[in-house]
Amino acid sequence: MRVDPAANEIMVGGVRRRVRRKLMDALLYLATRPGAVVTRTELLEGLWVGRIASDESLTQLMSELRRTIASAAQLETVSGRGYRLAATIKPVEDLAHALSAQMQSDRERAASDRRWGFALLLGFLISAQALMFAFGGLHHH
Repeated sequence: MRVDPAANEIMVGGVRRRVRRKLMDALLYLATRPGAVVTRTELLEGLWVGRIASDESLTQLMSELRRTIASAAQLETVSGRGYRLAATIKPVEDLAHALSAQMQSDRERAASDRRWGFALLLGFLISAQALMFAFGGLHHH
């Protein structure tokens, strides 16, 4: 199996498949831990950095990944523990670097989302206070 993280492409059996980013992230995450069992919690926290995701989202993602790589690698479900990628994808160092860059981007985006949310909340509170002051002042006249 060949993987092009920048293009979100996986080549399986000579067939190039474009995949969604989250699927590529999952494959990279598992590929940087060859043969290791990766817990559901670790996957949820590692793939949805700064965001809330359900167990069902992870289950669906792993099912999609399993269908995508079925002929080239085996994604094992380790009952009660997590998932293990049975095949090694080369070069792992490049995949680790790509994953690290993508995770950093996710962290930056999550931080930016929090800053925007705070700014919007602050703007709303200031506007609400101004309206209360303006309309509160009208009642006293």
